[in-house]
Amino acid sequence: KGVADAQRAGKSALPVLCPPGFAGGEPQALYEAAVAGLRSYAGHCGFKRACLGLSGGVDSALCLAIAVDALGAENCEVLILPGA
Repeated sequence: KGVADAQRAGKSALPVLCPPGFAGGEPQALYEAAVAGLRSYAGHCGFKRACLGLSGGVDSALCLAIAVDALGAENCEVLILPGA
């Protein structure tokens, strides 16, 4: 909401992309919005590849899945972070 409000106020040059009918509650719609947002941001900034540091948790796995769907597996490098 904050990013969309900033864009409407003319404070952001980045487009905010959401799937049609996005209500903010459906897991698939949220995932697709995250993929579209990352793809849009990467394209806007000229990024073609990503490097992710993974801890082994579920949040790391989700971030990797989003990056792979947005940029393609061949464009994602992964660093496995040591555990404590």
